[in-house]
Amino acid sequence: MIDFLRRHMNRVGAIAALLAIVFVLFACASSGQTGSGGSSENTKQIKGRSFEVEGGEVHIQDAIVEYYSFLGSISKLKGTIVNKTDRAYKSVEFRLEVINDSILVSSEDIEVFTVKGRRYLMPEDSMSFDKSLFVDVENPSEKNYDVSGLEGSFPVEYEFQMISPDTSRSITHVTEDISLDFSIERNEIGFNINNKSDKPVSIIWNKASYVDTEGSSQGVMHEGVKYSNRDQSLPPTTIPPGASKTDVIVPTDYVRYDDMIDDWTTEPFFPDGEGAESYEGKTFSVFLPLEVGEETKNLNFEFKITGVSPVGI
Repeated sequence: MIDFLRRHMNRVGAIAALLAIVFVLFACASSGQTGSGGSSENTKQIKGRSFEVEGGEVHIQDAIVEYYSFLGSISKLKGTIVNKTDRAYKSVEFRLEVINDSILVSSEDIEVFTVKGRRYLMPEDSMSFDKSLFVDVENPSEKNYDVSGLEGSFPVEYEFQMISPDTSRSITHVTEDISLDFSIERNEIGFNINNKSDKPVSIIWNKASYVDTEGSSQGVMHEGVKYSNRDQSLPPTTIPPGASKTDVIVPTDYVRYDDMIDDWTTEPFFPDGEGAESYEGKTFSVFLPLEVGEETKNLNFEFKITGVSPVGI
């Protein structure tokens, strides 16, 4: 029994010693990080860069690479993004380059979302970024670092007009039986329907559809339907006489499951960024069959994009 206890204690002592060594190594690495009064031996400054983008320039300033010499890896990239354009930006992408004797030996793509709270990075505004990384680099203290290839995505605002069955900048349709007010968002079409008749009005969802700017037709879902049930049969929505109903239309092809966030999401109908202006003048439509009492009314609402402008201009 005594021999067993002695062997067990020896194992415990060895494990404790190993843990102590690991703790000391990490403590030494942490003490080398840049900080108030600390050493900068585990950081390297990156030269400031300016990149031409749509609407002006975006600057990367005060960029610093942090690394662990004993692990041979880059752990963090920090710096400041300055928007010198005439528009807001919602994200920027660039490349962190690892250079040895003027030769590019490694690179890492970096994306920074420049949304602060509910605001985009507006013109003449700046923001700091702090990106955690794990990039294997042999002898990181002996390498030089740079940033290149910056591209940005800027949000745009779209303006719409109804061109059928009515021509209406207020995107409203009114008959003696109903009134329909639409509100077009980036990933859904909201509407309010008011039943002015003395008969029930029903929306026949199984026959409703959305036709995109390229002429492709697809089914729709609406509020209250689970994303996972988007392709199943949908019961009608009935609005009693004198009542109204607020709902949304979501094309089913724009719904997908995102493994990165482990949740459902909806794609926007129209893009942000440089390709957005080409959408001006394009049309899309919603086919919405209604039953008013015993009568079926097949309503096809066609909309035109009348304006596209970057946010901030």
